[in-house]
Amino acid sequence: MERIRSQYNSLAAIIFALLIIAAHLVAPASYSMVKNTISELGSQGYDYKAIMQAGFILFGLILIMGVSLNEINLRTTPLLVYGFCVMLTGIFCAKPSLTATPFSSSEMQSILHPLFAQAAGIAFSIGILMQLFYTNSKKRKLIHFLFLIAIVGLSIAFLFLSDYPGAIQRLLYFVSLVWLAAFYKP
Repeated sequence: MERIRSQYNSLAAIIFALLIIAAHLVAPASYSMVKNTISELGSQGYDYKAIMQAGFILFGLILIMGVSLNEINLRTTPLLVYGFCVMLTGIFCAKPSLTATPFSSSEMQSILHPLFAQAAGIAFSIGILMQLFYTNSKKRKLIHFLFLIAIVGLSIAFLFLSDYPGAIQRLLYFVSLVWLAAFYKP
């Protein structure tokens, strides 16, 4: 339990990355890592959606548990909110994209999924900002600042490079997971 308490951020990042890789291994041939998002690996109607759903839910739960086992304060609350929102993106699936599944009662899920994903991104950015303000090390401040610029820049890239959402999202996840595992200090 002490290991989870002190290294939950790294554990969450590793498990999430492994489940993303597992979901890619069973993705259909029509799935493009450049054009399709990671969320689409957990989309409604897709036979193997449970893999990516488990990834989102476990990632979020580990972050929630880790923050809760430590101290919940102004510095850690954004990561708690981030974990909660990511967990909800696993519960509420993205719109059908890998199958011809029509919308039905699942339409609400396709509205909630991107809402929670956006909220997660905002909470994560605030979390980096809080780390930047709460550290005394100038080197750490610079590292947090550079990661924040990368996260915000990649998020903005979604608006201008709409033909490459999968590639941009993978870069965004990579940068986020590196920061979370290597530079976030619970």
